[in-house]
Amino acid sequence: MKADFKQSKVGLRPAKESDLGFCAELLRKEFSKAPYNEKWTPAKAMRAVRLWARHPKSAIYVIEMGGKRTGIIFGSEFYSEPEGNGFFVEEFAVAEGLQGKGIGRKALALLEKDLKKKGFKALTLLSHRKSKAFKFYQKIGFKKSGMEYLRKIL
Repeated sequence: MKADFKQSKVGLRPAKESDLGFCAELLRKEFSKAPYNEKWTPAKAMRAVRLWARHPKSAIYVIEMGGKRTGIIFGSEFYSEPEGNGFFVEEFAVAEGLQGKGIGRKALALLEKDLKKKGFKALTLLSHRKSKAFKFYQKIGFKKSGMEYLRKIL
């Protein structure tokens, strides 16, 4: 029996220790696909999730719908000039088969509402230009910043 997505309420909550395996597996599955093609082993994904969970300025959220875990948002607090305190979404994923059904849109709206209550002034994220998510983020109000993401492998 298929879930009725229009009737199910999307929720967002802080991750618990018991959610970390789910978070690691979803991170590994979703970011190993094109256009990301990241090489996540289960152990490497779990290590990354545990590092996020321990960092004092980071947060891991679990997206739920109908009592089931459907996605993740990993982020951290930073100072953004000129706005003030900002929140940087480092990873955001909705499980395969549930994408394109409004879950991500609702989860980000819940995150925005929570961050505003906490006094945050900006929400920032990165997205691969060739991903489906890039157009989605623009559609829901994210703007190109003019900044370029630079990286150096050590």
